[in-house]
Amino acid sequence: MQETQALSGVEEAFAGIPELVLLELPNGGVTGVVMREMRSSSHVMFAGKFAELDEVERGIEILRRLDQNETYGTWRMESSIDAASLDEAITSSSESSAGQKFVSVYRGNEWLWGIWSNPSHPNRHLTGLTLESVADFHGTRVSAAKCASRRGLDSVRANQTLAGSYQVIDAAIERLHGSRLRARDKQDYEAHPAVRQLCDWWNGRAPEGNREAGTVRLYVWSDLDRIFNACDPEEPAAQASQVDTWTSYALFEQPGMPTILASFFRGRRFNKDDGTGGTTVFAADGSEVMSLGLEVAEVDEAYYSLVGLEYLAQHEAFAHLRMANRYLPRDR
Repeated sequence: MQETQALSGVEEAFAGIPELVLLELPNGGVTGVVMREMRSSSHVMFAGKFAELDEVERGIEILRRLDQNETYGTWRMESSIDAASLDEAITSSSESSAGQKFVSVYRGNEWLWGIWSNPSHPNRHLTGLTLESVADFHGTRVSAAKCASRRGLDSVRANQTLAGSYQVIDAAIERLHGSRLRARDKQDYEAHPAVRQLCDWWNGRAPEGNREAGTVRLYVWSDLDRIFNACDPEEPAAQASQVDTWTSYALFEQPGMPTILASFFRGRRFNKDDGTGGTTVFAADGSEVMSLGLEVAEVDEAYYSLVGLEYLAQHEAFAHLRMANRYLPRDR
């Protein structure tokens, strides 16, 4: 068995972080390659392109045919690898100077990804390997078997607080186009007319106790893969089973248009110090949504509302609104 190798810091900066790209076989063995990852992004692209088993086999073969140091996306080819188990593949392949490597493995009809940390490395506090679904996080294309295991929209419709009106979405995008202010511009994000359009609609119709929305998170449903893709590119995708546990949301549906989920939060004046230096954010009904590792003064979720609206406005389904607003005077 090949001994685990670690590069010096200088070598590593040039060569990238080791990444195993593997297909797990029915007998528990694995086959694939050791790549060098330059930016930590190619596994997402690869998982979306090769989702079914026969596609994965073809994708692995493409990688194995690469010459040493030949590139594929942000990967650089190191070597082919075959092992009796995932653990053996990990222990017999190179690692970074920090005692880590990326692991991407196709198992059970989907791609899983994680960071392995060497338990023997003197500077490693978190060790071992935790694999997470690439598709569940990034919203990449999935196999038919994986897709069939996901819920559809029935429960999301049944549990929504309000049924959305698509005219509200159109109006918010029109207000976005009618304003010069974008997310990159420092501002009172909750006061942006596009954000206010959505939150005012909610606050005027939601049940008592659920009318303090100041921010909104937006998602677009992929009927092909049965998942909600976040309009904030930094946020993971959401499955219908996850949305079922949320409060304060509306589903906007119209034939021929993308189905949009809007989850409403209370504004920043309701944010609270969680006692550990972080900040607790609340849904529009007052229930806790999450704690962020930032001080209260640093948290402004409405920024992501505007990011989401800008992302949604670029969807091809809203091209008519872009053209309609092309020659309108802008707010100053």
